[in-house]
Amino acid sequence: MPAMNGEEFLRLLKDDASLRHIPVLILSGFDKAQCARYFKEFGLDFDHDVDGYVSKTSLISNEFLDAVNVVLKKHGKQPPPGEQQSAFLDAVKAVFKKDGEQPPPEEQQTE
Repeated sequence: MPAMNGEEFLRLLKDDASLRHIPVLILSGFDKAQCARYFKEFGLDFDHDVDGYVSKTSLISNEFLDAVNVVLKKHGKQPPPGEQQSAFLDAVKAVFKKDGEQPPPEEQQTE
């Protein structure tokens, strides 16, 4: 994000009573323990303030979609059909490529 990092954004989101109900799924290049430690620096409780976590390397697997579906179900929403999930995953991958981030190592090997 150009104006702030994800942790700063999450802090603002959780501090706003009208927005704190929005589910948050963290997609990070850091492992979950590193994220949790870093979030503490921003006064965030990873287990309380985050609905799910997925590593960027899981973008090529069903782990990412599974995590999205868990968050949706947790908040009473029905996951979309499989073809919509596939299109969603392709869109997420495209965002990372557009932003200049390197795709996960497994994806680099197949392209």
